[in-house]
Amino acid sequence: MRDNPLECSCDIHWLQQWQLNDHSGLDNQPLHCLSNGHALRLDSLVMENCTVPDVAIVHANTKVQEGGNLTFVCQVTGVPMPVVRWCTNKLLSRYTVQERFWGSTLELELQLWNMSSEDNLHNLTCEAENRAGPGEEKVTLDIECKCQ
Repeated sequence: MRDNPLECSCDIHWLQQWQLNDHSGLDNQPLHCLSNGHALRLDSLVMENCTVPDVAIVHANTKVQEGGNLTFVCQVTGVPMPVVRWCTNKLLSRYTVQERFWGSTLELELQLWNMSSEDNLHNLTCEAENRAGPGEEKVTLDIECKCQ
């Protein structure tokens, strides 16, 4: 990493966190970045307007009988505003997704209806990512079969 000029920006926030959490394996070699032509130590740099997405899933319940409906709201904050998505691949139940903002919080509402028992134990994941890095939260579906 020596003699490798990095630009001091939110794009290297992940590297700063990696170094601060002692995962870098750099044997105490300090990393630097350039800002206005000056080299600054990465481990002491304060990056303004740069936060990793914070992701939370809000739900009344995760358990429903086959054919029922569920709603999950993924609440995300982060600077810059993250790109957010529900991972719905392999989901057999029908769904819609609606996006809305509440101040600095982005909400992505996932409405599932006519739930299929084949989606039982499916992990729903809400993923968010911005220049500072990724964030995610998971919830597991519990769909009871309508046994006849």
